[in-house]
Amino acid sequence: AIQPQLAHEYEFLGAHAELFAGVRDLQEDITRRVERYFPNGTQTVTGDADFDFAATSLFAETTFITDRWRITPGVRFEDVRIAAQDRLAAGQPTFEQDFTEALPALSASYLLDDGWSVYANVQSSFKSPEAQHIELSSDPQDLEAQYAWTYELGTRAELLDQRLRTDLAVYELDYRDRIEPTPDALDVFDNVGSTRHRGVELAVDGDLSEVTIEGLGAFVTAAWNQSEYRNGTFAGN
Repeated sequence: AIQPQLAHEYEFLGAHAELFAGVRDLQEDITRRVERYFPNGTQTVTGDADFDFAATSLFAETTFITDRWRITPGVRFEDVRIAAQDRLAAGQPTFEQDFTEALPALSASYLLDDGWSVYANVQSSFKSPEAQHIELSSDPQDLEAQYAWTYELGTRAELLDQRLRTDLAVYELDYRDRIEPTPDALDVFDNVGSTRHRGVELAVDGDLSEVTIEGLGAFVTAAWNQSEYRNGTFAGN
């Protein structure tokens, strides 16, 4: 892999701005070989496949900073090409698929006072199938790339002269074409459709030096999450 990138600071309409951009090229050659050993000392090769992955990514984001605002729009363009070949099976089944996506994102934070801020972000992401997901057979599974949107809203605060820090966030993740193991088959993955994940996370971290031993602190975290299949075989679960 190679990733040249550029960082540049400039002024834009009275705001300080920071630009970060680059390109990344990744090439992977993977051999997946499975051998089975038996108690009598014999062995057999049950799988022997080659996977070629090529991925190119172009990305750019810029952060605009004022006294109280920090806003960061960005976008990433992904192109992933997969080619796989089974060297054992008759006819040598192959798998070839290309994935191209534009992935925008936007985040913002606002400083309510010196120790208290609120933030929000929305971003998209995707993940192409990996070698362990791909079943090379005459009837391969329908694997699209996982695609997701993430939404988050939260607040952070430092109180009592920074002796108490809190972080509260609510979020939702919406997946499309989610890849998961098939319950009825070993080491086989399938497209289970759309899933939704909602939750709340709370973290509190305190410095107890003033009331107990110097350097002693305490923290507590709590999270609630609800995940649901939105369509397909497991819809409603």
